[in-house]
Amino acid sequence: MAWGTLSAWVEQAELDAGLRGDRLVTAEREELRRLRREVRILREEREILKPPREVTDFTGTPGEAAALFAQKAVQAVEPLGQVGAGSRRGRTTG
Repeated sequence: MAWGTLSAWVEQAELDAGLRGDRLVTAEREELRRLRREVRILREEREILKPPREVTDFTGTPGEAAALFAQKAVQAVEPLGQVGAGSRRGRTTG
């Protein structure tokens, strides 16, 4: 076993036992890691849930809004139709 590894283990054990106070104890490090992960996930979810800028800035009529919504829906669905088509390429029918 390398000296650095053993030294790190001893330092962490001293921290966890309350003999040192210069770094985080294991429980604090685990909590910090968990909280950072939670913040990252919440930020991603918040970004996903934000309405598109074109919706919040839209100043047209209700009919124009409906047309814009329909156009965006078609654009979102079109790539899904291409998933199956790619798997059929290159097949022979005979």
